[in-house]
Amino acid sequence: MDNVSDLTTIFGADIETALDLGYIEVPVLVKYFFTDDFARPYIVAGPSIGFLSKADFVVSIDDQEQTEDLEEDFEDFDVSILFGGGVDVPMGSATFFLDGRYAVGLTNVFTVEGESIKTKGFQVALGARFPVGGN
Repeated sequence: MDNVSDLTTIFGADIETALDLGYIEVPVLVKYFFTDDFARPYIVAGPSIGFLSKADFVVSIDDQEQTEDLEEDFEDFDVSILFGGGVDVPMGSATFFLDGRYAVGLTNVFTVEGESIKTKGFQVALGARFPVGGN
């Protein structure tokens, strides 16, 4: 049996596996605005340090799911490079934004028999910023 489809055929079951990694990210980004117009497009880039919050291996067979915690097998932190862009739109005292970023992991978070895993991911943010305090 070389792969999961062989298991599915033999047992007649729908089998799915997933590795679910969670990180708390602390980015240090530089933001460059292209214009000072009403809608202000920008780009962002910089490093980010991620702290592992979970590492679960999930196996689903038909309607049953089993999860195994693998946190002790993974590195505690990950260093990534983030880059992306977005747009700020001021409206009254608030500024609304839409932001998209892509993260590329630089460190191996898991290594076994010469094979390693590096993280990567896409982030989307939609929100508003409000001034606090005085001017």
